Amino acid sequence: LDALELHEGAGYFFGLMLGDGWVAHEGDRPVGVCVSTVYPDIQAAWTAMLGCFFGEPQHVTRVDHTPGGKFDGSEGSTTLRVNNAQFARWMVPLVGRGAGHKHVPPFTWRAPKEFVLGLLAGLWDTDGSMAWSNAKAKPQFLCNLTSTSLRLIQEVQSLLRMLGVSSKITASISKTGTPYWLLNVSTVEFFDLGGLPVLHPHRTAAQKRF
Repeated sequence: LDALELHEGAGYFFGLMLGDGWVAHEGDRPVGVCVSTVYPDIQAAWTAMLGCFFGEPQHVTRVDHTPGGKFDGSEGSTTLRVNNAQFARWMVPLVGRGAGHKHVPPFTWRAPKEFVLGLLAGLWDTDGSMAWSNAKAKPQFLCNLTSTSLRLIQEVQSLLRMLGVSSKITASISKTGTPYWLLNVSTVEFFDLGGLPVLHPHRTAAQKRF
């Protein structure tokens, strides 16, 4: 782990962790690292990076959640988990504990461009949206990211700015009263960048239409 290579795949893993990933705890003790996604390509990318981190494949437990209950109206989800206390302890200070306290890993600011693009892709594949709107005469591409962590949203805005992409942050409140922030990205500058190496089928299809 100390010799981590900061390539696109590593960035994508951390992006997933910042979106729909978390460190499992027993009391205050970190015991495992988890991510939740229903999409096989994203599951495969997360699992493959575990092998890169450790130099060998890791045993990953899988729990499938079918639509209904909290997943009603969705495609359901799948939770992947690797039980490794050392890895979990290593991960906590890199991404933060709790959705409202997430942040990019400190080494992101000196990482290669491919790592940053991977990290942003992982975030957009979990907490982001890329879609086309037909509300006006000419279809418009909409690209945004939401988070309950203002620090994370501000850091993502800074990373995008480093890549030549401007964005705007808007504060909002969920139906349950939880504050969150929405990051809206400049469409023209986003595609001047070349988009992001996303794996989510809907995000990939939306980018291809531009």
